[in-house]
Amino acid sequence: MMVATPQISTVLMGARSVEEVEQNVRAVEAGPLPADVLAQLQAIADMVPFRPYEEPFGLPFGRPYKGPGQAGR
Repeated sequence: MMVATPQISTVLMGARSVEEVEQNVRAVEAGPLPADVLAQLQAIADMVPFRPYEEPFGLPFGRPYKGPGQAGR
């Protein structure tokens, strides 16, 4: 069942109990999040640097970051 992103066909939910599985199923059955919430989540995700770039917190001292955007800017 597609929830919000057609490119994603599998979700690793990491449930540790039957209750957590049932909660996840109810969340999927409720449908996708509202568009404004998805837009806010995307704005936050856009601030996070992703590989293949080096992440700023993992660089040796004095080495400049050359990846896309930085959180907090």
